[in-house]
Parts: sequence; structure tokens; C-alpha cells
Amino acid sequence: MQTNLQNMDDNKKQIIAIILLCLSIIIGFFFTIDQGYSYIEHKDSLELAQKDTIAQKWALDKLQTMKDNIEKDTTLQNEISRYGGDFREDAILDSIFSPNNTGISIANISLSKGEKTANGLSLANISLSFKAQDIYTLNTFLNYLTSGKNSKSYVIKNLSFPLDTTKNEAVSASIELGMYYFE
Repeated sequence: MQTNLQNMDDNKKQIIAIILLCLSIIIGFFFTIDQGYSYIEHKDSLELAQKDTIAQKWALDKLQTMKDNIEKDTTLQNEISRYGGDFREDAILDSIFSPNNTGISIANISLSKGEKTANGLSLANISLSFKAQDIYTLNTFLNYLTSGKNSKSYVIKNLSFPLDTTKNEAVSASIELGMYYFE
């Protein structure tokens, strides 16, 4: 049989054990709360990164599809090279000195790379001095330079020539063209 003193001693030990257990749980809670918050934060950032990765993969797939469509479409490739090709003097001269340009005598030509525009393309400057056999030939030449029949696309910046509508004779003209290209 246990005495009251022994029961009290056992009760004190149990109370101390319970207090120590509660204190260790509280101390453990305070030591691990930061790790819990860190885990939750990392889990949220992982979910956000996974969503971002999925969106980036979708955009990449869409761009890849567009690239494949462009590679297959020769008409679009020709338009891209026509409007946004590169600055090559030989290609420019070939497009200006076309065999279709009968009745045009080019006297002087000047090419310069120009400057970069706000849209990311560069604008080359091309100056021509020429003589056309008549107004119709001049009009045909200007249409050729600015139409889809040409391998390059030119923009007429300035055109000057004397015009006498009463006569259909040779016309001397000076023209300044612009050509967009990738640099």
C-alpha cells in the first residue's frame, strides 16, 4: 500500500511529466512553425512556376506551329523576303535593272543603308536618275518598282520630272526610293 506521501510524489512526477511534455510540444511548435510557413510558401511558388511553365509551353507550341506554317507557305516566304529582306547591293541592282524595263536608261544610281526605324526594320535610301522614252514607260517602271512583280519592295519617297502633257516624248526623271530591310 502506498502512502499519501508517495501518491503525492507520484502525482507531482506525473504533473511535472505533463508540464514537460506540454513545454516540449510548445517549444517544438515554435521551432518548426517557420519551416511550416516555408514549406507552404515553396509549395505555392512551385504551383505558380508549374502554371507559368504550362503557359510558356503553350506559347512555344503556338510559335512552333506558326514557324512550321511559314516554312511550308512559299508565298508567305516570298512576301517576307520582299518586304523585309536584307540589304544586298547586287539584289537591289538586279531588281532595278530588270529586263522588263525596256525604254528606261538609268544614268545614275546611289545606294545607302539609311537608318533604323522605330518598327525594328532599317530603311535604305536609293536615288536614281534616268530617262524614260515616254510617260507610259515611266509609269510602267514606277509600277514595277512598287508592285508585287518585283523581287524587292520600294517606297517612292520623292519623284521629280518635268511634265508636259501636250507631248508624249522622252522624260528625264530623278527618284528617291526607300527600301525596308532587316539588319
